[in-house]
Amino acid sequence: MLQLIVFYFCILFIPLNGEIKAYVTNQSGANVSVIDESTDTVIDTIVVGGLPTGVEVSPDGSIAYVASEATDSIRVIDTATDTVIDSIAVGNFPVNIAFTPNGVKAYVTNLFDASVSVIDVASGLETGIIFAGPFPIDVSVTPNGKTVYASIYITNTLSEIDTASDTILSTIPVGIGPNEISTAADGTKLYVTNLISDDISVVSTETNTVITTIPIGIQPISIATSPDGKKIYAGTQGVTPIDEIFVIDVATDTVTGTIEVGNNPNGIAFTPDGTKAYVANRFSNNVSIIDAITDTNIGSIPVGSQPVGVTFTPSLTMEVAGRSQINIFATQTAVLNRITWSPPDGANVAEYRIFLDDSLTDPIYVVDAESPRVFVDNSQPPEKAYTYFVGAYNGPSFLGSGSITITPERLCK
Repeated sequence: MLQLIVFYFCILFIPLNGEIKAYVTNQSGANVSVIDESTDTVIDTIVVGGLPTGVEVSPDGSIAYVASEATDSIRVIDTATDTVIDSIAVGNFPVNIAFTPNGVKAYVTNLFDASVSVIDVASGLETGIIFAGPFPIDVSVTPNGKTVYASIYITNTLSEIDTASDTILSTIPVGIGPNEISTAADGTKLYVTNLISDDISVVSTETNTVITTIPIGIQPISIATSPDGKKIYAGTQGVTPIDEIFVIDVATDTVTGTIEVGNNPNGIAFTPDGTKAYVANRFSNNVSIIDAITDTNIGSIPVGSQPVGVTFTPSLTMEVAGRSQINIFATQTAVLNRITWSPPDGANVAEYRIFLDDSLTDPIYVVDAESPRVFVDNSQPPEKAYTYFVGAYNGPSFLGSGSITITPERLCK
């Protein structure tokens, strides 16, 4: 039997960001401080307008959304140039923002409209309004991108929102004065800071019920989950001039320690590799630097007036290589597409997901971080080009991506 094996190769290098940067909103300063994470120094200041609060970077790292409460808008920052490139009108007094993992949509809580705005990221337009309840504070999207949870301060509830239809599915009672929400890395639990009842509600996303309550200091306000999903940092603002970060073990949902920070820790974010965390201290006008391995305060960074929000850009780069093998037999032709990839620089990756769509919505294969970084596809017919997208994730955290197009009939260019 005649058999001819032909190989074709193609390599694509995808730069995501040249550096890891943090964006800190300075509420009364009407600007955003840009911090170089490698040196822990402010490298730029961006004027964004009145009362900036929540800030989030898109999953691909290309833009940052800033909620401007006084202008009822979202300011859009180009992270390559650190300039404001657009303004998106939303509801009355926007507070916090969350992107879907594929970066297609963003959700914004509008405090005085009792609503959540839906933004189409590609067009930069508000495309929907969801009336979620009085005084919505925060939003959090599940790792699969199917559900958004909004904290409703007045009714002491969470509103569960379906991202496909942008409608409310259910209402979940939590503690008194729910503020910020953080999703566990595996998506099975939500952690909600309750400002008035001085505790954290732990909600099962399977049953949409509170499964335990964690007492925590005085007036817990901010919260974040580490990239590896093992710990939670929660900030309390009830003791001045030194407030605390409470360290929570996710496996047991118990407090394992505290870290002294500045006055009124309104925002917390972990670096993509999980080795550090930044805490925005509203009334200290600085950002505390936390060693997230030892859970210790190792310094602070002076920023603008009343810092309240903080977020990081994703990790650095991925390289994807591909090869197509054509097996020509006497009676048939078979195609084998094989791809390999490198991890994002410095990233703490839990798994890689392989996609055929650029929206990174429906993975065709998942590779554990401990397994060889190889995917072989033998289900595709010949005479067609295929583009494979590789996304790196740590629970809900999108860390980086790369892509490659393989055409079996000719050399990739």
